[in-house]
Amino acid sequence: MIRQVGDLTRGRARRGWLLVLHVCLVGVMLSTYSGAQEPALQRRASNRAVLSQALLSPALHSRPRALRFSRDGAYILLQDESAIYVFTREPLALRFAIQASEALPARFSSDSQALVVATRVAQVQRWNVTDGTISDTKTLLTNMDCFGAALSPDGELYACLDATAIVRVFRVATGEMIFDGRAGDSLPPQLSIILPFHRSLAYSQRFGYFVAHSLPTLPDPITAALSVEFSADGRYVIARSRFDKITAVDLPSRAKANLRGSVRHALEQGSLEFVAPDRVASVSSTKPEESVLLSFPGGATLSKLGVTGSGQATSDPRYLIHFPKDGKEAAVLDLQTNRIVTRIPKNGGDVLGSHVVTYTDDGEIVVANLGEEHPAARLKVPLAALPLLRTAVVSPGLEMLALGISGQGGVFRAATGERVARFDDLHGAWFENSQTCYLRVRETSGLNSTIEKVNTGDGQTTDAWSREDHPLRNESIFSGPALLAHVAPGIFVMMDQPRVGYDLHALDALTGRLLWSRKFLGSAAPRSIPLAPVAFTDPQGDRVVLGWPAKTDAAHDIAKRNPTVALAMKQAKVSVFDAVFEVLDGRTGKAVGAAFIQSGRGPESFDSAFSVGDWLILGRDYRRVTVLSLSTGKEWRQEQAGFPAASAESGLLSAAERGGRLALYDLHTGIWRSGYSFSANVVFSHFSSDGKRLLVLTEDQMVYVLDVANAAAASPATQP
Repeated sequence: MIRQVGDLTRGRARRGWLLVLHVCLVGVMLSTYSGAQEPALQRRASNRAVLSQALLSPALHSRPRALRFSRDGAYILLQDESAIYVFTREPLALRFAIQASEALPARFSSDSQALVVATRVAQVQRWNVTDGTISDTKTLLTNMDCFGAALSPDGELYACLDATAIVRVFRVATGEMIFDGRAGDSLPPQLSIILPFHRSLAYSQRFGYFVAHSLPTLPDPITAALSVEFSADGRYVIARSRFDKITAVDLPSRAKANLRGSVRHALEQGSLEFVAPDRVASVSSTKPEESVLLSFPGGATLSKLGVTGSGQATSDPRYLIHFPKDGKEAAVLDLQTNRIVTRIPKNGGDVLGSHVVTYTDDGEIVVANLGEEHPAARLKVPLAALPLLRTAVVSPGLEMLALGISGQGGVFRAATGERVARFDDLHGAWFENSQTCYLRVRETSGLNSTIEKVNTGDGQTTDAWSREDHPLRNESIFSGPALLAHVAPGIFVMMDQPRVGYDLHALDALTGRLLWSRKFLGSAAPRSIPLAPVAFTDPQGDRVVLGWPAKTDAAHDIAKRNPTVALAMKQAKVSVFDAVFEVLDGRTGKAVGAAFIQSGRGPESFDSAFSVGDWLILGRDYRRVTVLSLSTGKEWRQEQAGFPAASAESGLLSAAERGGRLALYDLHTGIWRSGYSFSANVVFSHFSSDGKRLLVLTEDQMVYVLDVANAAAASPATQP
């Protein structure tokens, strides 16, 4: 059925860090997530508007965050970035699923009859395993952020570590706080820490670093150093309250536990795994002689493990999952015999008794008997909503697209959804044309990247060039045909100032050759060197946008060179919250245009900024879009719209809205041109180079190519 979209005024909620819980009955889950039913594209037009429609094949699956047997072995828990699944083991079947973005690792209760799900903001739900219903919901803390949070292995306790190094432990069943104490020194009142702007590479984004004077309230790799966890029996809670401060508390006695040197060292290295209430394993990343099984909390060495890489505890204290450094395959290590008993997929798994459960890259959950070659049962896991896109880039004619999420990525054909090449650690891409794609693939060490050249016809790859990729010091990401490199000069990082000085380098994606560079220093920079701006990337475009506070010398220098900006600033009462943006050609670094804007709170308040033709498109809060003309300074805004894409050739802007809706607007006027409705939320869109077609990707991993030539040619119409 094809019909006109009526209400296009409601906004699409931000895909953020808040947990969304929703139970899906098995039948609904299979039809919604497995692709058994074709999503309906609805629009009042001929069917020729839909040029192609295909499901990604194979679908993208994120790395599992948890995969465990219940204590009685009757159920299996699988948790990824988007959802939590509960399966029965015999027969292997899906019992129910929960959409749960950014939840803590979920836990089975000690009697295996309940599943406990919690968030960093102390919201806890208890689910009945037998029928998939919620039996209890609690908020344990209000108006407080947990920089570290965890559930005990049986889900009975919840621990929260705040920024003042206070640990609070609650009984989930009653909400009673059973411990409230300091776990080390609080963070200094004048904290200065360098944090990254950038998080995802799929959209235009802020790129670089800033100096913060408090820790972020959202999960961040920087705050991973602040953590809390329970021992295997829930008796001890261990908190890392400073980057070098670790405290263990014996909850029954409410006294600090004396952690011996070997145990403390393993905690400091992040290599400690509780395999039993009285035993921990520590696997060294580089030295096999330092991989040991220790008593807890005494720290006596019980045995040598002789492996390197990392380890993960299982439901059976006899076994440990071993992940070698090469990352190609995991193994089950018998801690009694110190022998590998079976090899398993690199995603890991769990062991209980004679059974092992694993999760394959193709999205199958597999149950096998230890030591047996053939699995006892396997089941395709229904697809949940597509996790956060790390990479999303399309060829100029929309024939091919490169997509990546945490743990998986590849190059796909848009018309059929077929994957032609796979890359598990994809960090950006750029299509030279429909036959050639360049991708940045992170090496195992994590400190180097290789630029791979892919022939999209046969999927063959060759190494084009490589470079060091070290956060803050020398980091690069794709921005169209160039890699933007954030290079720290090693000087002039003023910790009492809000801006970090850096050199911005643009590298040729094909060869790594330096195209251009600009030097920026921190807030106390001398007048001869510009203040460090906020740099914005555009994975699909050929421009770079730089943003400065309007009351800076750099902004005034731009106004002197740009009459449109000068006139706009002259006619306005400029405040510290205003911003000036400069648009550069990504290949040459030369200025293309500039714009002055008074909405927002400086350039940092915008999530994205990119430019096509005469327009600068700014995004805020993932649901507000502002479009400015570089030649006239005229602007228009659209609330409740996110993930914008624009075409100078057609003069159209696309924006995702609530409920799977996507709207097309006239770039000149902001007037609504056309709308589409999909069965799942839109997470990405991009125009062809001629502006006549639009590729749309939805959360159910369906790829559409639409003919939008009529919308581009139509006279402006009033939005319904």
